[in-house]
Amino acid sequence: MQKTEKDLSITGRSIWLRAQCASEIRNYGHAVAVYQELLKEEPLFLAARKAARSAALELIKGRKKVSQPLAPVAFVNPTADPYADLEAAEKILARDPYSPAGNRLLRDAAFALGEVDTAVFALEIWLEGDPGNAEVARELASLTGKAVPFVAAPPKPPVPIVVTAIPSAPAPVVAEAEPTPQTLEEKILAFTDAAFNEPENPLLAQKVAELYEEKHDLENALAWFRHADVLAEGEDAGIREKITELEVKRVGSEIKEREEWLLQDAEHHQERGRIRKEVEELREWKNSVLLEDARKRVAESPQDAGLNYEFGELLVNAGEFSEAIPRLQKARWHPELGMLAATLLGNCYSAKGMHDLALRQFTGEAREMDEAEKLMVYQLGKLYDSRGEKEKALECFKQIYEVDYGYRDVAARVESSYALV
Repeated sequence: MQKTEKDLSITGRSIWLRAQCASEIRNYGHAVAVYQELLKEEPLFLAARKAARSAALELIKGRKKVSQPLAPVAFVNPTADPYADLEAAEKILARDPYSPAGNRLLRDAAFALGEVDTAVFALEIWLEGDPGNAEVARELASLTGKAVPFVAAPPKPPVPIVVTAIPSAPAPVVAEAEPTPQTLEEKILAFTDAAFNEPENPLLAQKVAELYEEKHDLENALAWFRHADVLAEGEDAGIREKITELEVKRVGSEIKEREEWLLQDAEHHQERGRIRKEVEELREWKNSVLLEDARKRVAESPQDAGLNYEFGELLVNAGEFSEAIPRLQKARWHPELGMLAATLLGNCYSAKGMHDLALRQFTGEAREMDEAEKLMVYQLGKLYDSRGEKEKALECFKQIYEVDYGYRDVAARVESSYALV
């Protein structure tokens, strides 16, 4: 079902506003990047798709003529996922709004989703770029019920654009394009112009993003980093990490602004409930991004005490106490993080109703054990259990549980005694 502006989420409305502002100040390259960002979140928002195409058309009108034309995209077969096809079509049409392959893919994906208005829009732009295409004119007429004039003329050639391949070493490309301005604003303008003239070069887009970050303009920095990520086809881990970092920073600023408003404004203001809800949603989003980022970094360095502590702390804040325990245990005996980890472990045990284990963390009674000692204590616990001495067996298993949550079956044995499993 086609969406309108009032159907957008808080995040969607924010992106929509940024894109419109970029178009208003004629920063069309940035506008296209932001519209693409919005369409990933709201693929059925036709107004954004139309605005993205208008910005792309303005961009190619203003671009300088250069020697090598952009090779037209060949026919693209639709996939089983029409939403993925919508996104793929936008990538093509952002560079060449009149692309037959891009508009055909957009039309087919729209039909698959039952979005006839979007299909009509794709055909309209296709015919605008190829006014002599009788087949497209007839299809458009059959959908709209109106006669659609067309000119029997050769197809319009694509607007010439230079394509610069992604080099293995970034320095030479940036060095050639680098101007010698005196101010940060001049650098931004110079590199933005260079990026528009080489629209396939992710290094120039990344340079513009870095300059906006230096200027503390998070919105533009994020948009250009996302654009660079698209150009690099998601293969540059550094760009992806920077996007996450800036997204978290931006949302943090939005949370702070709303919290300050809640502190200052009247208790019964009619907007108070809505602002509170926005703060909760933004916090949830921020925590989920931080958690996913921490999870990836721990997977890459599973023995790093600092990363495990950071991940464990985020899990505690999210209420994921069982998942947090083994992470915090990896930092429990770190010389600097040990006390902090012990405190969070105590909180985890307390939240799970294991108050005796929480007390042992807070009082420092828990002790470190090597693998040989864990094996010996485990075997002792099994022996006690086989003799019917359940309390002694449980005490052995608790000693191991405190230092190695994942050791054999101790978690199940200990937690079942608290009726947790």
